[in-house]
Amino acid sequence: MSKKQFLAKLFAKGVSSKLKKNTDLQRAIDKTDKEIEKARDEIEKAAGDKENVKKAISPEVRKYLGFDY
Repeated sequence: MSKKQFLAKLFAKGVSSKLKKNTDLQRAIDKTDKEIEKARDEIEKAAGDKENVKKAISPEVRKYLGFDY
């Protein structure tokens, strides 16, 4: 294992540990996930057709919202 790989793993472990202990951040992430799911559902209901969704939303936003079809 190279020095860079070791430091990367050490950094990742430290960040992961800090995130697990931060309940405010965990709640914010959960809330964001729920809002993304809600937005995805509302878009599909409003559009009614996957092709309309593909045409109306940029590829980057579609992928972020989970419309990667």
